[in-house]
Amino acid sequence: PRGFPKLIYRASLQMSLSLEDTWELLRSGLPCWVLVSVIVLGAHVSSVGGMQDFSVYRMQHFDLHGLHYGSRTAVVNMEAKGALSTMISRRCVIVKWAELTSETLLDLVNKGAGAVLVLLPRELSTIEDDELQMWRELESHLLSTEIQIPVYFAFEDDQTLEVFNHTRLWAEGERDSSAAASLGRMLSGYSYQLITEAVVEPQVMAGLRITSIMGKLSGQGLEQSLPTMALLAHYDAFGLAPSLSFGPDSNGSGVAALLELARLFSRLYSDPKQRPKYNLVFALVGGDKLNYFGTKSLLDEQLDDDSSRLVEADYTLVLDSLATPPTPEAPPPSLYAHVSKPPKEGSRQQQVLVALNQSARLAGPEGQVALVHKKIRLSEEHLAWGHERFSMRRLPALTLSTHSTHTDLRRASMFTDSSDVDVKVLVGNVKIIAEALARHIYNLSTDNVFGGTEVFTGDQAVHEDYLTAWLEFLSLHPRSPQLMEREHMVVAGLEKAMSRYLHDVVKISHKPEKSDPEFVVYDVPSTIMHAYKVKPAIFDLFLAIGILAYVGLLYIVLKNFSRVFPLLQSLPTLVKVKTE
Repeated sequence: PRGFPKLIYRASLQMSLSLEDTWELLRSGLPCWVLVSVIVLGAHVSSVGGMQDFSVYRMQHFDLHGLHYGSRTAVVNMEAKGALSTMISRRCVIVKWAELTSETLLDLVNKGAGAVLVLLPRELSTIEDDELQMWRELESHLLSTEIQIPVYFAFEDDQTLEVFNHTRLWAEGERDSSAAASLGRMLSGYSYQLITEAVVEPQVMAGLRITSIMGKLSGQGLEQSLPTMALLAHYDAFGLAPSLSFGPDSNGSGVAALLELARLFSRLYSDPKQRPKYNLVFALVGGDKLNYFGTKSLLDEQLDDDSSRLVEADYTLVLDSLATPPTPEAPPPSLYAHVSKPPKEGSRQQQVLVALNQSARLAGPEGQVALVHKKIRLSEEHLAWGHERFSMRRLPALTLSTHSTHTDLRRASMFTDSSDVDVKVLVGNVKIIAEALARHIYNLSTDNVFGGTEVFTGDQAVHEDYLTAWLEFLSLHPRSPQLMEREHMVVAGLEKAMSRYLHDVVKISHKPEKSDPEFVVYDVPSTIMHAYKVKPAIFDLFLAIGILAYVGLLYIVLKNFSRVFPLLQSLPTLVKVKTE
């Protein structure tokens, strides 16, 4: 068309002016353009994805008699890896408890693993007894070990299993693929970064106080001149992780039994016609899972108290694990009576044992209370039973338990649940103890006095529902010593129950000595762990190289724009001409 060459000229002139203006703008704002380019690239290529949260429970961390036990650190901010991964140094290794052995854990530590996260099954009822026993053996071994890296436990669920399965597949890929394939997987795939909310290493719980609760039933007559029988049970539990130590049998059953005995005898003592000339003292003790520190401290304090009835008791019965189900292969006796020294003929100890066996025979023809004698060995790091604290002070005492030996692993395990408690067994054992106490304090310990008569029947019978309620309550709360503060709801509940049936109920608190503490416990028993989907570190490296290359190229082009501009002008321009 006519005038078309002029239009082309004007357009070329405007393009030249526009490019020159653009060059001046870019040259004056070069740092800003570079920064914007980096931000835009970073926004489009993020190395962090979604996040998951789950509760984790740290391994025990304590010192006992100057020796260190458990996991000594708590902070985790590491990439998650599988146990079979070739690169676990300074990573958090995830493994299932069923696949863990002491050798595996030691190998992970020696290879430089930064932390270990162990996944636990939620239900123990599906686990075979033999396998559970092996788990408890491993737990017992780890409880006697010092580990310098964080060790956490978490339950298997959709979130934790997703992380576990991903790390396992990644580890298998590391072993089976070539170097090029591994590099490609690192660039295209993702991993998990595990971060705990605990950002400070564990601190000593210097203000922790071990609390014991005592109450009594006073006999008829002048209290100070009457003989005394004492019953004691510890209420704390123990296991590999403090926040998972529920101890339904050890020693929830002993606590429930003591409270039921307090209820039964409070009814006898409330009737002046039936009140015997005997004092009964009841004590619930904390801290006994730390080598019976609670019992030791209570005795030390009572020895300095002129009005103490505990150390002046004719005899003390320690109740420990009274609801263990019998095995079909070898049904045990009704109870085991553990003593440090065999009783002498005619002694109080022998009279109590006679009364216990008489009561056991009332429960059934095969009922018996078997005597187990074990000497106290001061060379051993840990005492076996609570009565040994009394025996070391030459105070008569024995421990009643359904366990024939102190080495039964169920006494200190987080792998216990309701299946490890038989309420019927507990009811029967409480009845045996109650009948024996009645025979002893009423001086009716011969076979021809009661005959086949039972004291606690009818309205006075042992309440199964009461025992069940206490077992359920105690099994809902982890009761490791470092969790049992003075105002803990379990301690408050126990004090309230004892105040209902007993007189002069008091709470007594004890602290380890500052100069030479018998034990030291540390905080951070549990926390929250965050799992972030992230690109591997090598992806960040390649991304940084790409960004640097892009920024470098952009810088070179802008710096040499006067040379590049003519090249841009020489490029052929395509002009679309509209034809009529």
